[in-house]
Amino acid sequence: MATSMEAVDLASHGKRAHALFIPFPVQGQINPMMHLAKILTNHDQNLYITLINNYHYHTHLTSKLHGHRSPSGMEEELGRRGFSEETLVQPNIGLVCVDDGLPSDFDWVTAQDSEDTTNMVLESCYVMSKNIKLFIKHLEENETQCHTKVSFVVVGIFCGWAIDAMVDLGIPIVLFSTQAAVVLSIYFHIPLLISNGFFHEG
Repeated sequence: MATSMEAVDLASHGKRAHALFIPFPVQGQINPMMHLAKILTNHDQNLYITLINNYHYHTHLTSKLHGHRSPSGMEEELGRRGFSEETLVQPNIGLVCVDDGLPSDFDWVTAQDSEDTTNMVLESCYVMSKNIKLFIKHLEENETQCHTKVSFVVVGIFCGWAIDAMVDLGIPIVLFSTQAAVVLSIYFHIPLLISNGFFHEG
């Protein structure tokens, strides 16, 4: 579902390209996306990137980068409109927290595996998808030189809910895998491995 980058070449139109990065909310997915964002913005000063996170990882990142927690009123802001004000990491990269409907101390990595947890996480995907759409609408209605509407989205391959949301909005998508190429190849070849008897279905 990756889309040609030719569709988002806006330099000739005098506009600054704006990419939205949506990683799956665990640190092993967020860190590679942040590195990619830095590489791309160092290469192209006409590109601005907004990295989307949930509350747990947004506060962790802002604390690590700036030495302080996010503003105390951010939880109220999330409850009111579904997303936070942008925190600037460097001139061309910003962080935005999008409400996922989960408790503020919920950690996707350490959460116990249970039916209740699974249901909470599935519901959070729907909530986050809805609030990302609200954030994109906000950008469209409040476009500035720095914050243009979203040109394309880079989505982690495990964020199916985000992919569906971008398809609904008609925004070009680039899929990003943080794992080794051989692991990605195995995913694509699972049906073949099953048909050759390496694994049993179910």
